[in-house]
Amino acid sequence: MSSSHNNYVFETSQGKIILDKGNENTYRNPRNTDVFQKNHIEEIMNDVLETYLAHLVHSAAVCKELCLILSEEIKLRVEALHMNRFRIICNVCIGETAGQSVLVASRFLWDESRDNFSTSTFKNQSLFAVANVFGVFKE
Repeated sequence: MSSSHNNYVFETSQGKIILDKGNENTYRNPRNTDVFQKNHIEEIMNDVLETYLAHLVHSAAVCKELCLILSEEIKLRVEALHMNRFRIICNVCIGETAGQSVLVASRFLWDESRDNFSTSTFKNQSLFAVANVFGVFKE
């Protein structure tokens, strides 16, 4: 018996018999790409927020654009971790530090056994930032 790419080939005294493999089992053993790397993602978010915001003074116009840039930067770095079984969603909020309190909340339809998230915060003299990365498991 030999195996070609899509078929099994058996050689008998009467000639060759070719059997189509058809659809093979698609079960995969869990790998590192199937695990949400929460701690590594927090390190990425902390690094990005610190790098971009350490010496920045709050300006509404600048922070509006910076939210998009930071969100995309974090998402690209997280996607480089090759967690292919997760849909990555990144959200960054930046606001002015003016003695007020802020509550940031998110709601999802969630599978607690597979889906996960990671959060990072940053604060300097004039602004604060909250970054969230959600990993929603793709079936």
